[in-house]
Amino acid sequence: MGTGEPKFDVNELRDNTVAVARWNRKQFEVPDLIGFADYEASSATVADDLQTSYTTAAYEPGPLLSFPYPKSSTSLRWLHVACPEELIVLRAAGGHVVRLTDPLLSRQVYSNRLDRRYCCWRFRDQKKAWSQFIQRGVSLLDGRQHSAMYRTDVAGYYPSVDVERLQSIMQKSGCLVPAAVFILKVLREWQLRDGLKGLPIGPEVSAVIGNFLLRPVDKSLEANRYEYLRWSDDILTFGDTIATCRDSMDVLDAMLSSLRLARSVEKTLSFDNVHDAKRNLQDHWLTSLTDLLRLDEDLGIQAVRSAYDSEVRYNSEVKRYRFRWILRALKNKHDLYGCLSLARNVLHMNIDPQLSGQYLGDTGLKDSRVVDAIMDCVSRPADDLFDGLALHLLDAMRRRRFGDAEAKEFRGIATDLFRRWPIRVCAWAAYAGSTQRYPELMEAARAETIPQLRRGMIANLKARSRKPFLDHVRMNFPESRYMVQWVQAA
Repeated sequence: MGTGEPKFDVNELRDNTVAVARWNRKQFEVPDLIGFADYEASSATVADDLQTSYTTAAYEPGPLLSFPYPKSSTSLRWLHVACPEELIVLRAAGGHVVRLTDPLLSRQVYSNRLDRRYCCWRFRDQKKAWSQFIQRGVSLLDGRQHSAMYRTDVAGYYPSVDVERLQSIMQKSGCLVPAAVFILKVLREWQLRDGLKGLPIGPEVSAVIGNFLLRPVDKSLEANRYEYLRWSDDILTFGDTIATCRDSMDVLDAMLSSLRLARSVEKTLSFDNVHDAKRNLQDHWLTSLTDLLRLDEDLGIQAVRSAYDSEVRYNSEVKRYRFRWILRALKNKHDLYGCLSLARNVLHMNIDPQLSGQYLGDTGLKDSRVVDAIMDCVSRPADDLFDGLALHLLDAMRRRRFGDAEAKEFRGIATDLFRRWPIRVCAWAAYAGSTQRYPELMEAARAETIPQLRRGMIANLKARSRKPFLDHVRMNFPESRYMVQWVQAA
């Protein structure tokens, strides 16, 4: 077993700095205000600094923020916001680990597979991989060899991961290289200091090791000759009868128990016929809408609008995947049909806060009624269930200029100590964009005690900063040095 520190060269760290920035801009549910553009612009300097700092005996990871995000209309999952330095170094370490773990995974695992075409590692296209996962499941049912299916997942998977068990599995598999030891060291530090449970939800490295931890499940199902497919902890088992599928759950339960995990009973679904099983995997209604939109845009848009009314606006039990498809279709066509009714329904917006914010921000902010409804939402007292929605609505609002009434609300949110700092960052950005009061922003940044919030405040000063202020930041807040360079470069 490797016990030394992993060896990352400067070029590797620089490449991963750029990769982290681009990943954050593309898909992160708690986005950085500028997508770590300051780190990307100073990637060579960042790499030099990291190569020195993470190998020192005094190294300890930066703070990990837990951020609530809706999992359903009534439940939460906790995302984790790490400092960019940890995201970069952990991604570099994850690259060393995934090159060992990926070849050991079964071909029946479709999630988070390594794309070997790139020097700086990345996963295969997730959208295409998910489509292949679903199509493979449908083909197994279409072949008439299997007439039944069980679908299940692991209860609270990432928060339930036992790090000691993870280390044991990696060691037995020959994957406990120094990079893996480093990852485990950071996880334990976050658990002891920041209250992390299991794996953090967000950083890419969790997808690497979370995918591999269930390898014993794959081996057990294969040893018992069950046909199965897996996407992370989403597991499909197939059989000629429902009884044989049910037996696979016993095998799954036994192996999960040995991993100190448990199957989600409430999410375990059984299908005793091909028709129902295929319908669970593939929504033919959405497929037909997709085809219509492609063949006849005018008729397609009318059909999408009708779908919005029936599946979202007048539906008390909205299906999450249909909500996403319909809203993406409206957003892609810049169709404001659903903007007002969506903005006035907090529960519907909260089905997917990120997509709701993008749709309303791209399409609806020219309608004063939509703006009023959004302001009513973001001005509500802090609430864990709606923090993700407030974040993405403010992120949309900061891209436009608004009047004094809205600016007053933005400032109130920005200075509210009961709000989490990512929300306050977006509120400061919305306030600065609407008022252009940059001297006030500089003074507030001088007094701010939360480094991540201060960095976000400074980001609004690109091409508007004063040299004495930047000199003050450089001397007193060294953690913002890349941001200062980025602002000065304007």
